[in-house]
Amino acid sequence: MIVFYTLLPSVSEHLNYDLVFELSALATNVLISGCVKIALKTSVLTTLIAGILATSYGFISVIIQLQDFTLQIGSIGILTILTLAIYFSRKTD
Repeated sequence: MIVFYTLLPSVSEHLNYDLVFELSALATNVLISGCVKIALKTSVLTTLIAGILATSYGFISVIIQLQDFTLQIGSIGILTILTLAIYFSRKTD
């Protein structure tokens, strides 16, 4: 994730911010997904991790675009993520 936040400001000085955001998110997602694929040797979990990362970057992009409602949307998003984590981990021993 540090690579994403390093790429974003450094490249956005020269190119359109939205394009740089998408390219940085894609590059970081491919890098992390590749490492997960090598470590876990399973396509199912790799696809799951890639989907979660893509959703996270999409959520961050939406929050940035909605400057006036960033706090409200971010708070609702965090509440939703926490609710889903609690729901899916309820049967874990």
